[in-house]
Amino acid sequence: MGHNAQDEKATSDFMDAGAIRLGFDAHENQWMVETWICPEHLNSEDPVDLVARAIEASDRLVPNLTICLKVEGDDIPEYLISGIEKLADSGYPAKVIVVCGDYSTHKPGNLLSNRLIQAVAKCNPGGMLWHPIAKIGVHGPTRQILPQAAP
Repeated sequence: MGHNAQDEKATSDFMDAGAIRLGFDAHENQWMVETWICPEHLNSEDPVDLVARAIEASDRLVPNLTICLKVEGDDIPEYLISGIEKLADSGYPAKVIVVCGDYSTHKPGNLLSNRLIQAVAKCNPGGMLWHPIAKIGVHGPTRQILPQAAP
């Protein structure tokens, strides 16, 4: 199923709620990345659903897309974790990476919480994606509990 009017609405609703779409970047002629800035709070009655729908909409727009969710502030908002979990539970595959300061859901480098890593890993369809901190292509995280975790 290709990108459609429902996807446009999902993207628009996410932005209306406070997320900022930075747009698309190509890296090493191999990876296309769409970056979203996710605020501490979304102005929505159902921010969890907004996150899940926006990720899915972005993924349908560009094949083999890395969706980078950059968190404003020092803590990962609960709505973001739950939104990624909702997407993962739906079975929709998407290459998602979450970044908060110098931490992310993917190695190399400092890792975010195991719960978030597990949700991102469950979404991952396989293959490689772009790591915006390390500036390299990386494999998705594994579903195992990882020893190093922060925010």
